[in-house]
Amino acid sequence: AMVAKLPVFGETTTASAMAWGFNPYIMEQNQFTGAYLSVVESLSKLVAAGFEHEKAYLSFQEYFEKLRDEPERWGKPMSAVLGALMAQVDLGAGAIGGKDSMSGTFEQLDVPPTLISFAVAVGNMKRATSPEFKGAGHRVVRIAPRYQTDGLTPDKDALLEAFSAVEELTDFGDALAVSTPGYGATAEAIFKMTVGNQIGVKLADGIAVDDLFAPAYGSFIIELADAAKVPAASNLVEVSEVGETTEAYQFVAAGETLDLAELQDAWEGGIESVFPYRSKGDEKGKTVETVSFNAPKKTVYTGTGVAKPHVIIPVFPGNNCEYDSAAAFERAGADVSTLIVNNLTPAAVAESTNALVEEIKKSQIIMIPGGFSGGDEPDGSAKFITAFFRAPAVTEAVRDLLNNRDGLMLGICNGFQALIKLGLVPYGDIVSMTAECPTLTFNTIGRHQSRLVRTRV
Repeated sequence: AMVAKLPVFGETTTASAMAWGFNPYIMEQNQFTGAYLSVVESLSKLVAAGFEHEKAYLSFQEYFEKLRDEPERWGKPMSAVLGALMAQVDLGAGAIGGKDSMSGTFEQLDVPPTLISFAVAVGNMKRATSPEFKGAGHRVVRIAPRYQTDGLTPDKDALLEAFSAVEELTDFGDALAVSTPGYGATAEAIFKMTVGNQIGVKLADGIAVDDLFAPAYGSFIIELADAAKVPAASNLVEVSEVGETTEAYQFVAAGETLDLAELQDAWEGGIESVFPYRSKGDEKGKTVETVSFNAPKKTVYTGTGVAKPHVIIPVFPGNNCEYDSAAAFERAGADVSTLIVNNLTPAAVAESTNALVEEIKKSQIIMIPGGFSGGDEPDGSAKFITAFFRAPAVTEAVRDLLNNRDGLMLGICNGFQALIKLGLVPYGDIVSMTAECPTLTFNTIGRHQSRLVRTRV
């Protein structure tokens, strides 16, 4: 799941969360059950992240083969939609958006029936709970609903009770870490909980190996705080202590002890050819050098005796992070103005142009934020921004700021692209970039790196 504080002026404790659910193999075999479990998984992940299922809404991404005139093809999306609808009714979460496509066929190839559920909610960030184990010597409990005869689908009343039990633990801060099994079942969930802080786990002797690899949608693995009480539950829900966290980075279960460092290396090494994470020359298993950074003492402009530096942040359609950028400048002692660029009509564009010119004249810094200007289409991210800055009046104001008044200009992501396309950052001066956006650098295998590069100027 992902959790993010809402972007507002000042400080907030309100956060949004989003999680997804989908198992293509179950969906391929049974579209009704597969879609139902997509909803179950997405809501379970949301609850595991510390949010309340009663405040959740859903959005579906559906993708199916061309229907043609074959009844069985028509039956797949029908079964999936009915399964998702049944889950909504049972769990009290409505779908308020989605995208449907019946174009998943190319010649003789068909996509598997697909219904991915996205669950979203807002809540207090103080309840947000991450899945990695936090410390050694803590009890690990499992909360699991009763399942229907298929062994896959949780009983609706049992699942709602399990949700409530987990929500109570996160609400009172008794849950240090929470994870919910997905495709890889309980074994995968627990393994990933160990990796984050390299904390081991020792499972109880009664835990069978087969149980670790059985589907367990709607169940939860929880690391409890020292003083936390195991929540009470009816006979619909199983609540049991399944082990404890350990200082030794090992996975101990069913009479076996596995070296988690080796498991982690095998897990991460699978994508090393695409995403190398060891420096050249490192042997397999060698510890990666720890990178440290000592931040210099923060300088805050107090403005004693003189005016504060003024920053203008023009906000173009699709940009974001202007609130965060303004707050950062203000913390450093600057005076900040944001200008919403209106492009609904030619007259509105002209009005915004004139307003920006006036702001630049009284500013010492221009800051262009990042985001998805122009829908982030290929070569389109900075098109409107650069066109706007090429207006003669704006161009002259920028030149005056940079050349005559010793001003500064900052661009992040879309803004940095704009600076390059405007010629304000010469190619020869670029070492690398700090954004998920097209760059002028090359990757380690010699091909031009066009997107998604994280490096530093």
